[in-house]
This record gives sequence, C-alpha cells and structure tokens, in this order.
Amino acid sequence: MANTPSSVNITPGAGKIMATIKDGANKEYPSYNTRLPLTGAIPNNATVGTSSAVAIAANANRLGVMMTNLGSDTIFLACDQAALANKGIPIFPYQSRWMDEYWFTVGDIYAISNSAGQTLAYQEFI
Repeated sequence: MANTPSSVNITPGAGKIMATIKDGANKEYPSYNTRLPLTGAIPNNATVGTSSAVAIAANANRLGVMMTNLGSDTIFLACDQAALANKGIPIFPYQSRWMDEYWFTVGDIYAISNSAGQTLAYQEFI
C-alpha cells in the first residue's frame, strides 16, 4: 500500500515532538507538534457591566484562557481595546469561549454587556 509508512521515528525535544515518517519510497515527511502542556491558574470571576472595562488583566505568561458567561445577558469581549456592546466576540448566557495557544492575547481582555451585574467566570492557562 503506497500510503503505509515504512518507518516512523519520534524525536522528543524541549516541549516539542518531531515525527519523521518514511513512505515505501523512503521519502521523509516531517511532522511537528508544537503544543505544550498548559498549567491552569486559579479560576476567577469578573463582574461585567454596561461600560467597557478590563475583565481579565494582561498576563505575559498566558497561553490560553477559558471563559464562561454565568449571567443572563450576552457578554461582548474585545482584546487589547475597549469592548463595544453588540459587537466583537459574544459569549451568550451559559456559553463558553476558549482562547488557546494558537488564538489568544497576552494583553487585557475587555468586556461589556447590555445589562449590569453579569458574571464572567474564567481560568487562565500558563
């Protein structure tokens, strides 16, 4: 079978794994896994109101963050700048958003809602 690898070599590295796959013609296909294990920081809550404010402060060590809207109204997020009501990244009531190591900011995460007193639960990963 032409697509069956004839050999696979795994090389661990500093937080990375490289796998070299050789096919029947002995042609090499390198494959990289750059994903790193993440450590969860202490979970926290932010109160979100009708004015844009920093919900999650900048963290140069952040590699990801899980956010859940525990409130009854949609929360809108913006990265590195003021959030705008009804624009940006929505988190609907009782829904979650995940920013992983491929899509995240280490800057401030701002939040706003059309109703005062909404709760944004979050946990950063470093």
